[in-house]
Amino acid sequence: MNIYIACSLTNVAVEHFNTYSNIISTLRLELKNNGYIVKNALLNGSNNDSSQDDLSNARVCYEWHQQLIKKSDVMIAEVSYPSLGVGIELQLANQLDIPIYLIFNSNMALKSSSKTYNKTESLVSSTNVTHPFISSMALGLNNVEHIIEYTESKQCLNKIKYLLENNSDKKLNKP
Repeated sequence: MNIYIACSLTNVAVEHFNTYSNIISTLRLELKNNGYIVKNALLNGSNNDSSQDDLSNARVCYEWHQQLIKKSDVMIAEVSYPSLGVGIELQLANQLDIPIYLIFNSNMALKSSSKTYNKTESLVSSTNVTHPFISSMALGLNNVEHIIEYTESKQCLNKIKYLLENNSDKKLNKP
């Protein structure tokens, strides 16, 4: 089984980056040791060409990640930190009908709360928070099959291995 691990790279808080990247690397290595073929941006990212401009390198990066996702049977998306890149990867996996597991570390993730804002000078509205840690847009994707909250990488890995081994095709009951 081919697994793609999507993760934030640029939006992770500096003080959490080493811990965050170690979680991703440990997850990748443990899944690989269990017989899965695992790809992710930390290990399999496209190589930037210093002779090309930033836009050309960005296009190479996009195409590279797109190809890795297309070859995947499952996407595991680490969503502790908001990321436009992960959002794009999630949408692509959803369009390709690839099952998605959303994972987040509740010790590192940014917690959301309802907010009030002005729509117009006289109309005040508020946001609805469906989940305190995960965007409603990500939760709304049809192919999200599981949401895994964790505080330690071993806990997350055990849950993922259980789900993969039991080949669960059941969709989440979404709000």
